[in-house]
Amino acid sequence: MVLAFSAHACTGDGGTAPPADAFQLVITVPAAGAPSGGRFVTQPVVEVRDANGRRVTSDNGTLVTASLTPVAGQGVLVGTTAVASVGGVATFADLGLRGIAGTAYSVTFSVPGLPSVSQQVIASPGAAVALRLERSASDAPSGSPFVVQPRVEVVDAQGNVVTTATAPVTLTVSAGATAVGTTTVNAVAGTATFTTAGIGGTAGTPYTLTYASPGLAAVTQSVVPTPGLTPTRLTVITNASGAVNGIAFGTQPVVALRDDAGNIVPTSSASVTLHVDGGASVIGTTTVAAVSGVAVFSTAGLSGTAGTTYTLTFTSPGLSPTSQSVVAVAAPAAATQLAILVPAAGAASGGPFGTQPAIALRDAGGNTVTTDNGSVVTATLTPVGGSGALIGTATAQALGGVVTFADLGLTGISGTTYTLTFTRSGLPPVSQPITASPGAAVGLRMERRAVGAPSGGAFATQPRVEVVDAQGNVVTGSSAVVSMAASSGATAVGATTASAVRGTATFVTAGVRGVAGTTYTLTFSASGLGAASQTIVPVPGAVASISMPRDSTTLLLRQAQAITPVARDDAGNVVSGVVFAWGSSDPAVVAVAGDGTATALATGAAIVSASVGAIQAQQRVGVIAFASIENRCALTTAGKLYCWGANDYGAVGDGTFTDRANPVPIAPAMTFTRVYSGIHYACAIAVDGSAWCWGANANYRTVGNGSTVNENIPRAVAGGLTFRELSLQHYFTCGVTTSDAAYCWGSTPAGLSPTPAPVSASAALRTVSIGMRHACGITPAGDVLCWGENTVRQLGDTVFQFRTTPAPLFSPLQASAVAAGAYRNCAVATSGGTVCWGEGTRDPIPVPGAPPFARLVASPNHTCGLTASGVAYCWGANESGQLGNGGAPSGSGVPVAVAGGLQFRTLSAFQSSTCGVTIDFVSYCWGRFTDLSAATPTSAVSAVPQPLRLP
Repeated sequence: MVLAFSAHACTGDGGTAPPADAFQLVITVPAAGAPSGGRFVTQPVVEVRDANGRRVTSDNGTLVTASLTPVAGQGVLVGTTAVASVGGVATFADLGLRGIAGTAYSVTFSVPGLPSVSQQVIASPGAAVALRLERSASDAPSGSPFVVQPRVEVVDAQGNVVTTATAPVTLTVSAGATAVGTTTVNAVAGTATFTTAGIGGTAGTPYTLTYASPGLAAVTQSVVPTPGLTPTRLTVITNASGAVNGIAFGTQPVVALRDDAGNIVPTSSASVTLHVDGGASVIGTTTVAAVSGVAVFSTAGLSGTAGTTYTLTFTSPGLSPTSQSVVAVAAPAAATQLAILVPAAGAASGGPFGTQPAIALRDAGGNTVTTDNGSVVTATLTPVGGSGALIGTATAQALGGVVTFADLGLTGISGTTYTLTFTRSGLPPVSQPITASPGAAVGLRMERRAVGAPSGGAFATQPRVEVVDAQGNVVTGSSAVVSMAASSGATAVGATTASAVRGTATFVTAGVRGVAGTTYTLTFSASGLGAASQTIVPVPGAVASISMPRDSTTLLLRQAQAITPVARDDAGNVVSGVVFAWGSSDPAVVAVAGDGTATALATGAAIVSASVGAIQAQQRVGVIAFASIENRCALTTAGKLYCWGANDYGAVGDGTFTDRANPVPIAPAMTFTRVYSGIHYACAIAVDGSAWCWGANANYRTVGNGSTVNENIPRAVAGGLTFRELSLQHYFTCGVTTSDAAYCWGSTPAGLSPTPAPVSASAALRTVSIGMRHACGITPAGDVLCWGENTVRQLGDTVFQFRTTPAPLFSPLQASAVAAGAYRNCAVATSGGTVCWGEGTRDPIPVPGAPPFARLVASPNHTCGLTASGVAYCWGANESGQLGNGGAPSGSGVPVAVAGGLQFRTLSAFQSSTCGVTIDFVSYCWGRFTDLSAATPTSAVSAVPQPLRLP
């Protein structure tokens, strides 16, 4: 490398003048490593120095420019060619050059006014980007190496050979030809030289050779193969024909010698020899030398049996042979026999044979009588097991001694071997065996019926359907797709299509969804094959849903009720025998047993659930407790009213005139403190003391609201009075206000009154009880007063006189409780004991054997008392068991204890029954339950207490 340095005074106005003490440029770091097209490996550094060779450190901003001297027009700098000095130093960062590898270039650095400096740098190859053909392949005999082998260079973007490259280069050829020899060569010093490459292809056809290497641009050339150098096989160009016994072929054979690509090898003169098989012999010249790759026979022939097909084979040492067939021809004699030339084959039942039979008429020497053009041959079939018959035309006429059938076939059982016989008059018959195969598919047949159909699930036994031909043979070659559908009202489920395998479609997960017990039709069909069907009756499937008998139910305290959920499958069928898992959201309120029996343990509500796996149904169960029962109405401990029974007068109070066998809530928005029931109507006292009545009103105005119609919902009693208690019977209603004033309405002893009327201006009463057409009450001082009808001394007076206002008994009585029956009254005397009068008896008579009672209740024909400890006793008529002691229906004149050892907080007596609520709020009734249908689960009559229950 030669560097030149010079210095000049700075004059003129070109560029930026250097500092006053700048005198020269010095290359302190020469550029080195110059890959063409890239940056110098070592970037140059140039300093600005003074005359004494010291760097001018104050020099900042002087532009130092680099330039390149081209060689033969080649070479140019790349990157940033001008750099400003910093502290007297210009440092280049990305300077490089593009040029011819191996060429030395001069790089000059200059600043106006200062002498320039130069250095020499030699370009080297850049990064490999492409391939280039240095020498094309030429002279390409097919299947052999190129005479001139190709050479391929690895070059950079400027075309320099990248001498460091060792990349593999692969040769491929376009469609129709094949690359041969070694087709992948690694580059050495950037050049890949092939040595054994070549192609096999059709001579004279241009093909494209492509040279490729990963990541580099490929290069191509065109090459036209010539015929190969060595033949590898023989082919017949012209077949021998006209093979009359003992003379040369009418048409002589011509055989070509070809290379692997099928090109005739024109340089070959190999010998080709003719051979014949099957007992015949060749005649004439049988070995011929090829000329320009083609062997032409001229006198060859054969000697053999007339009508026999022989194979001619042509061979040449080291080459693959070739062959052809030829039929020997001879002058025939008279026919003496039949021979099967072409056996019938392909016996698809119901159709023509795939190969139609051909029968030869031959002479005694086995030669076909070619002059026979009229003999008729008949075909027959021997049945097997009574089945099998020929179809099509069973006779055919000879032509040139050969009888060929055209549409002969058979119908029979697939797999059965039949005997097919051919006859001609005067000649022995000939036969062949033939085995029937399935014919064309024409229909479907149930091979196995579906059995066991849980709705929505898979059949227990899956159906199998066969594809059959017209004779019923299974078409084993069929893969038809068979679909299953269900008749209206049902749905096919699961995999409803199955592809036939060897002619049988086997379903694996098919099923049906439908109404259990209903007969449906399953239809199996396939395109073009009609259908097969069967009937199926689904049974309930897997549980898909559970429903409770109702969304909500109400139980009385201590009542047990079986909840019977219904499980259904996804088609809505009831699934029987299901074992449910039971639960209660609040077992302290409602406990539920494993059989679904819910028991009310405390007032409130709980959600009872029945489940099967993840499927669940719920029912709300509310628990109420009656505080009191009056004939056909009851009041809960929360003051809510329930009524039931005959409702032709609206006595239930639910807004209808429909009988209610079971209790229904009445005026649920209201709260009451007492409830009373008459014969066809009822009344209740609200928490504010107001009285409300409903039911029969048209005849006797017993509702007290002034209306003249029967009322089917509670109506407020007119007058705005505040009542402490009421008493009802049939014809009228009475009540006592909180200020001890007595009022009556309806058909009262004082006359008809549609609204409350005072009983007496002078008599104050703290309690009142109504009989049939009379009433009795007790004053605040304890005196018993009665008024109304006195036909049987029910007023306790000697004179049978109707009184409209209350009056004392003939024998004055003070009492703490009084209960009026139809024509008889009883009271708890303050002096002790219980007394009764009426029914012909004027004076109160002590009830024998009566314990001390705190309260009394009476019906038209029996009376009950309740002791202070809650023990109940009853006496009187007992034809329906209303005394509750389990005794005879003849009744009792003395009080008898109600069976069961129960303690009651309230009692009520009706026409032929009695009810009470125990101290722990459990309701019981006994007697006749005509109007209490919910009272007992076993009978309409009970002589002992039965727990009252809600449905």
